[in-house]
Amino acid sequence: MNTTPVDQWDTKDVEKWLIANYFDPHVSQICDVNGCDGPSLLMLTEADFHLYNLGLPIGDAKRLIIALRKLQLSSVDSMKRLGLPLHVGENSLSGQGCQRSHRYASISESDVGDSLTSSVELIAETTKRFPPEIWKTVISAVYMNTVLLVTSCVMV
Repeated sequence: MNTTPVDQWDTKDVEKWLIANYFDPHVSQICDVNGCDGPSLLMLTEADFHLYNLGLPIGDAKRLIIALRKLQLSSVDSMKRLGLPLHVGENSLSGQGCQRSHRYASISESDVGDSLTSSVELIAETTKRFPPEIWKTVISAVYMNTVLLVTSCVMV
């Protein structure tokens, strides 16, 4: 087994990990075509499978996601060095970012507490922002009313 930290893996190390986890048919697609190294392997999400067309059948993709989850949980130090969140929940691999602290047996309570606090702050921060469509509507309404007011004053 490879003793090099995952964040220092190159594509050859990722190939070895994929083969060891029975993903032999997909080594070429993941490593050769997409150049997936250790850090990118740790950051890989289910959405990436669709976004970058990794071309894995659904069953293999789901099994790879489970293997990635186990790799992330066993590579906490690599995750910290890369600045990745330690609260990688079951849905974060699916790109939804939901954290479930009871799933992290290998992470200390303080890490989970810190990550949950930062998650709450992140959710609070993102809910303060409006989608661009709303901002465009508000700006156009303000512009329309301003033009209406100026035109009304000029016409009188």
